[in-house]
Amino acid sequence: MPDRGYAFTKVIGLLIVGFSVWLIGLSQIVTVSRLAVLIAIAILAFVSWIAAGKDYKEIWSTTKANLSLIISIELLYITIFCGMALLRASIPDISHTEQPMDLMFLSSVVASEHFPPIDSWLSGEHVSYYYLGYVFVGSITLLTGIETWVAYNLGLAMFAAMTAVTAFGLTYNLVLLCRGSRESGIFAGITTVFLALLASNLVGVLELFRASGGGDSNFWSSIAIAGLTQSEPSNNWFPTDSAWWWWRASRAIPGAITEFPAFSFLLGDMHPHLMSLAFLLLATSLSIQIYLQQGLLHLSAFKSLWPLLLITSISLGSLIVTNLWDFPVALALIASSILLNAARNERRLQLGKAIVMNENSLLISSTTGPQNNSPMPCVRIFNFSEKGWKFNQKLTAEELGTHSGFGDALAISESLIAVGCSEASKTGIVRVYKKSKEKWIHNATLRPSQNSKATKFGCSVSADSGVIAVGSEEKVYLFNETEKGWVIFESFSIETNNSEQAVKVSVHNNYLAVGLTTPSSGVLRIYRMARTRWSLSQQFSSSEMGIRQLGGSIAMNDDHVVVAGIGSVAVLKKQKTNWVVS
Repeated sequence: MPDRGYAFTKVIGLLIVGFSVWLIGLSQIVTVSRLAVLIAIAILAFVSWIAAGKDYKEIWSTTKANLSLIISIELLYITIFCGMALLRASIPDISHTEQPMDLMFLSSVVASEHFPPIDSWLSGEHVSYYYLGYVFVGSITLLTGIETWVAYNLGLAMFAAMTAVTAFGLTYNLVLLCRGSRESGIFAGITTVFLALLASNLVGVLELFRASGGGDSNFWSSIAIAGLTQSEPSNNWFPTDSAWWWWRASRAIPGAITEFPAFSFLLGDMHPHLMSLAFLLLATSLSIQIYLQQGLLHLSAFKSLWPLLLITSISLGSLIVTNLWDFPVALALIASSILLNAARNERRLQLGKAIVMNENSLLISSTTGPQNNSPMPCVRIFNFSEKGWKFNQKLTAEELGTHSGFGDALAISESLIAVGCSEASKTGIVRVYKKSKEKWIHNATLRPSQNSKATKFGCSVSADSGVIAVGSEEKVYLFNETEKGWVIFESFSIETNNSEQAVKVSVHNNYLAVGLTTPSSGVLRIYRMARTRWSLSQQFSSSEMGIRQLGGSIAMNDDHVVVAGIGSVAVLKKQKTNWVVS
């Protein structure tokens, strides 16, 4: 997920704590009390610590990189929570429709020593209902010690706020996965929150039209909604013919209940279908993550994917006890995403993640998958002979693991092969191979400088005459081979504020081409070696060249630079020390 799942952290946290309290209550080892909630919080902290592993620095850097998004999500949560709390403060009584029953369920959960909770209205019996949603609210009630009627109203505010941030996160991630900008993702997310929590069905529009005195008897009879039989002008902008005029929107179809979230939160019944909204959206988000996840069906990936499996299992299981009617929908989404993930990986051409060649050799990197003979990513080397291309060797790096990005980028020169591993060792690495007795042997590992905060180092590599150029999201590094090995002899920052950029590099003789692409634009920069320093010689932009995402692919030789974007390729020809479009 582009936001790394931050929008879903509150729902997941409440899910694990509430689910743990429920299991503790069922075990009857510890009474359902503040102690049980503290144990559940400790379980959440322990699971989070294990899942984080040694990635604290990466988590911290991701947090800093997405700080504005995190603040936006927190402000959204606070705004919706406070807004709903103010609404409940204006009508705090719990006295109509099915509110007394809902309060009874919550009170029973809080008062029971073990689960299933006692039924306060039927002595000697247990609650026979979907009660896990009440356990979520009851856990916070036990932890804080507030009265259940206060917890009831604050619980409605909490569920509204959690539904809002989960809906926002789901839409935001979908927009960015479709290569939209952050701004468009935020706008779409806020629009989704409005549609999910505030928008009515069309009955709301008809009510306002009726209150303004619009429509004749024929028009209202054609609408065929109970209670809307004629125009009813109001002295206010809203209907005043009944204190419950807004109820009609929930009965738009005769003989059916047509509730929607805005109506449910306004009514104030703490029903399972209201409490499960955020958790159903969480299951939807998990199905997207499952579809996108690489190596999902490989046993070797369980070590890194067990948190996803755990959260998915708990999410599905909890829906059965929160609102059973949402479970088939969530199960269908999760099962479909698993099948689509398998089909997606099966269809994908496993060969060709990166390709590079010279006069005698062809290198093709492979991802993991059913069409790859190895469970690990690898690089296949083919040699050219009179009979054509013949397989020679396969390079792997099993010590780096399945998700190292081994083979994300490839480069070959007369005497070496460079393999980019942009997901390895947090920052990324580049493995250098040299030929020995007709076989390529791992010779060195290139890393960014110790003090740099590089990410995706090795996402692009290029090699020429003892020089290796390596791209990362923040810098371009140039390595030179010395008697002591490979050393960084120059690096320069990529001055851009876009965190979604992709970097491509190509080095040849005294020139270095760097492509920087974002979802909406691109830049090609050409550097020239002057004496002992590299300096920027020329720069071409997407708007100047008329090519979207200019710099997505680059190739260079003595006289030409070929640069590609979306749907177009430009060829630059060398004229003295400058490059011009040919």
